[in-house]
Amino acid sequence: QELLFLRDQWYNDCGSYLTCEQFLIAAEACGIRSEAVRYMLLNAFDTDGDDKITFFEFAQATSVMTRGTNDEKLSFAFRMYDVRRCNTIFYTDALQILKGLERSFGAFTINDADRPTLSASEVAERMFKGARLVNRTEFLSFVRMNPSVAQGLELS
Repeated sequence: QELLFLRDQWYNDCGSYLTCEQFLIAAEACGIRSEAVRYMLLNAFDTDGDDKITFFEFAQATSVMTRGTNDEKLSFAFRMYDVRRCNTIFYTDALQILKGLERSFGAFTINDADRPTLSASEVAERMFKGARLVNRTEFLSFVRMNPSVAQGLELS
């Protein structure tokens, strides 16, 4: 019942889909100041890569973010960071995203007793270990140990 109401409201307000520009404007209106973070979310919501957000994509993404399992949230987090859609995360992309998250949420809390909080640059250095890119397995392993890298997804 609730989903049907939301779908009807979507079609009344948005039509068939949101364009990328409309999504980015809406994300900014919701308080997401960092352009990198807005694009990161756009990438994760637009699952088919057609530069449009349909109601189904929106409902699926918000469901994962609010009620998803840890594995679903981790897959979502990977899609957020994989802005080039190549199943690989590049250091430069991740650093830009991490800096946006840091501006929005503050320093990262990580699994390290000696240094419990790190800056975006320090997190990127630890995640990439001197490499230019990380694959899905490496990223997921790092995020499982350091869930604040997936800010807002409430990993447990």
